Amino acid sequence: MKDKIIQGLKFLIFLGLGVFLVWWVLKDFTEEQRNEVLSAMKGANFFWLALSMILGAVAQFSRTIRWQILIKPLGYRPRFVNMLLAVMVSYGANMLFPRLGEVSRCAIINKYEKVPVQHLLGTVITERVLDLVALAFILFLGFVIEFEKITLYFNNELAGPFREKVQSMIPTGYGIVIMLVGAITAVAAFVLLRRTILKLRFYGKVRDAAMGLLDGIKSIRKVDKPFTLVFHSVFIWMCYYAMLHVCIFSLPETSNLGIGAVITAFVAGALAMIITPGGIGSYPAFVMAALLLYGIEPTIGTAFGWLAWSSQQVSIVVGAVVSLIVLPLINRDSGTEHAEPEVHTG
Repeated sequence: MKDKIIQGLKFLIFLGLGVFLVWWVLKDFTEEQRNEVLSAMKGANFFWLALSMILGAVAQFSRTIRWQILIKPLGYRPRFVNMLLAVMVSYGANMLFPRLGEVSRCAIINKYEKVPVQHLLGTVITERVLDLVALAFILFLGFVIEFEKITLYFNNELAGPFREKVQSMIPTGYGIVIMLVGAITAVAAFVLLRRTILKLRFYGKVRDAAMGLLDGIKSIRKVDKPFTLVFHSVFIWMCYYAMLHVCIFSLPETSNLGIGAVITAFVAGALAMIITPGGIGSYPAFVMAALLLYGIEPTIGTAFGWLAWSSQQVSIVVGAVVSLIVLPLINRDSGTEHAEPEVHTG
């Protein structure tokens, strides 16, 4: 009960941050400008938004194939349809709480395919590392193509405020001494009580879970299709980028933007997704700020941000809801023999 209350409070805090960002973006708009935003959204070409949603589904399909490649070395063969539906649910879960999606898809495959959760979590961690590498490459590419604009965006919107925040949090004097004493005390306590800790049943469970997690992470070393794994890791993010790029054609004012502008907006949107669950409130604000660097009016930039974000979220919500309905139906009469691990001999 306590954990649910804490999770609820976290969600309300993030949701409140998103609402604040919406207010912050619109507070300086006149009534006429607000009407311009609504008018631009109503007059959008929804064909391109629908195409963006389709690309999002393709990305989920590709992510499922990559996950299947990582699970295979562990000796399990979960059905592709269950994995795809679990991935779709995970996207929706991440809208509610950060990282909830990773846990939820592992729980679904564990329920219907009987694959140990700790092994699945290990593969998901590997996936996150691959995603981080891909995102870092996109950031690098963005800096190469639009160094001046992206640097200006980071300085104005992120680096300055972040630098001030970090400086205010750095401990000095007694704070450093207290941290050192606490660390030394913790290490000393573990050394003195090590034998007692090792005998605890709880420690054994934690150790087993950690070993399973490590097995899942190490699965990347045993994949039989490394080039396919790399291809899908790149292809997923190409789809993410394409989702945003096709959206620029939904408004006449943004239809002439080049690749550099879209990459800058893409980087801004990716950062927004980290700040609030699903980018609620922050995504339109960050994208609008990025497009300002390319001469797009705040009203148009805000409308574009909301259109791009809304199309993504609608497809995610619909996919997650449909998946939650379909999963128990297609698994109602199925057995679990396909979930048994393979026995390797020799």
